[in-house]
This record gives sequence, structure tokens and C-alpha cells, in this order.
Amino acid sequence: MRRLDKDSAWIFEMAVKSSRSEANKIGDIIEDSNGVILGRRSSDDIIKFLIVLDLVSLDDLINKMVTIYPGKMKFRKAKVISFE
Repeated sequence: MRRLDKDSAWIFEMAVKSSRSEANKIGDIIEDSNGVILGRRSSDDIIKFLIVLDLVSLDDLINKMVTIYPGKMKFRKAKVISFE
């Protein structure tokens, strides 16, 4: 398991157009990319995840998601966090 880079960890919201039954699969993809899930919400075939990622993890997650869910996801940067 790779540690998050403490200088570039960000909170993102990722929305995926998919059924609720896919939520656990998407959660596994996020965790495999070294992301940390803070929360999950779903409505009308859209699943939203609040996640913490560094930029390397974000790149890995985007590559995986584009392969599995092309054109069905979007990311929104929420806030930068810092560790001291």
C-alpha cells in the first residue's frame, strides 16, 4: 500500500453514472488506487463518492475508471488538506 503524499492530498467528489449494485465494485477500485473513501451517496443511477487522493492516486484512479466506465464519471475538487 502506498502512502498518500502529504503535500498534495486533495478531497474530491467523484460521480459515476451507474446502478447502485456497482457501488461496492467502484469502492474497491478507489481503494485499489490508494484512495480513502470518506462518504458515499446515491440517487437516480448516480453514485457519488467523497474521497481523499494525492495526485498520483488520482491519475491511477482516472485511468482505471476511464477503462471500465468511459464517459460515465466526473471529478470535482473539493478542498486541499495538509498534514502536520
